Amino acid sequence: MCKTKKLHISKREMPEDSESSSTATNTDFLSRFSNFVDQNLQLIQRSVYVAGAVVLIGVGRHLRLHHRFTSSSDIPPRFYQQNVKLLGTVRHRDKDTNVLSVSHIPPLPSRFVSLFTRSHKEKSNEDLLKVSIAGVQLTKSGENWIDINIVNRNVWFKLLESPENNFIPAIITCRIKKYPVRTNVNHLLVQKGFGRVLDRYDEEPTSQIYASLRSQLLSAEQKAVKKGKGDWENKSGWKKLIGWKTVKRLFKKKD
Repeated sequence: MCKTKKLHISKREMPEDSESSSTATNTDFLSRFSNFVDQNLQLIQRSVYVAGAVVLIGVGRHLRLHHRFTSSSDIPPRFYQQNVKLLGTVRHRDKDTNVLSVSHIPPLPSRFVSLFTRSHKEKSNEDLLKVSIAGVQLTKSGENWIDINIVNRNVWFKLLESPENNFIPAIITCRIKKYPVRTNVNHLLVQKGFGRVLDRYDEEPTSQIYASLRSQLLSAEQKAVKKGKGDWENKSGWKKLIGWKTVKRLFKKKD
């Protein structure tokens, strides 16, 4: 009887010993792992940074965030469809067409990407995008204003539709003195009387954002004409009065 009792007791104690040994093994593993992390913390951090940089570069290359566009054909068609905003520096204004020559600035620096790529070709600074101020026909006053306030400055230009004759129609925004936030240059030119709404459509524009811009420009032009701002100053007064009288006569005849 005593032997059987001892046998049962030893069998009951065996699981407790196995559990304690497994707990000791887990504790030992955790302590070794924590010691490894403490000793190689900087190496682990650098590895995470490098992995993140590689992923960022991969995404950037897919979205062409490192590529500097030098012509309208370089820009992917989806950029025009999604009305993407691009950053660039206005180098000069073409005196014949009033189109802005813009040096595109990519979001991701090309030098940083070249460290992880095999080949990298620098683009010439002479390769510039031809960006037109969408919906606006500049007057002489507008040309002077552009030369003073926009040339040699960074601007954001929002792509509206596919280019015509390599001219990219865009909404130009820029930080200008006396304005606390970035200003819509297209709207400001018409508002000041330095530009007129360009009548380039026989029908309404197909692009919704272009149609919205055109309606805003037309509203700004009407206000500029009424107030005689900018180049509309010489066309105010009695000439506008004659115009209103003519319109009234036409309505009276219809009645």
